[in-house]
Amino acid sequence: MTVLIRKWFLLSLLFIVPLVVGAQTKEIYVNPDFARLTQDEKTLAILPFEVTMNLRPKRKARTTAGELADLEHKEAFAIQSALQTYFLKRKEKRHFSVDFQDIQQTNALLKQKHLLPDSLSFYSPAEQARILGVDGV
Repeated sequence: MTVLIRKWFLLSLLFIVPLVVGAQTKEIYVNPDFARLTQDEKTLAILPFEVTMNLRPKRKARTTAGELADLEHKEAFAIQSALQTYFLKRKEKRHFSVDFQDIQQTNALLKQKHLLPDSLSFYSPAEQARILGVDGV
C-alpha cells in the first residue's frame, strides 16, 4: 500500500510543480488584435489541448503507455483550465467583452459527440464552434 501512495504522490507532484512554476514564469500569448478579431463574437469556447509529453529516459522506462496517456490527458485539461482562468481575469479587468463557454460544458459537449482533443483537428474552427454552440473557438 505504501508503494501505491508513494507512486500517487510522485505523479501528483509531476502535475503540480510544472503548473505552479509555469504559471509564474510563462506568458500566455494573446493576439494584439484580439479585441478587434472578436468584436463580432459573443461567446468563445476554449478547447482542450492535444498534449504530447516527452519524458526523460529513466522516467519513461518506469512509465507505462497507459500512464503516459493518462498524464497527457490530464495535462491537456489543466492547460485548458489555466487558459479559462487567464481569460476570465482579463475579462474582469475589461480588456475585452467576449464571453467564454464554461470548460465543463465544452468538455461535456465534446464527450457527447465522442470527440477527443486529438480528433478536433479533423474539424474546421467553424465546425467546432457549431458543435459547441458558440461563435468561435
